[in-house]
Amino acid sequence: MPNNIFRARTIAQIEAALVEYDLSGELGHQGVKGLLREIVVRNLLAPILPPLVEIGTGIIVDAHGKQSSQTASLKLSSTERCFPSNDPY
Repeated sequence: MPNNIFRARTIAQIEAALVEYDLSGELGHQGVKGLLREIVVRNLLAPILPPLVEIGTGIIVDAHGKQSSQTASLKLSSTERCFPSNDPY
């Protein structure tokens, strides 16, 4: 039963995010459209991601210096371990 409630809630949140994402397409300003879409994605993912995962934005630069347009990204914190360990190091 709890899994069904969680599943139904998650599906409803995804459907709402898709509606918001589609509505943002009606905006003429690319910067505002992108910002709104980032907020939609952040609001959808942030509550379910573990604390060591951060959501951010930036530009990706390849080895040849070619830059992407601004993009959303997920970053795994290097200061925390993903899983508990018995390893003393």
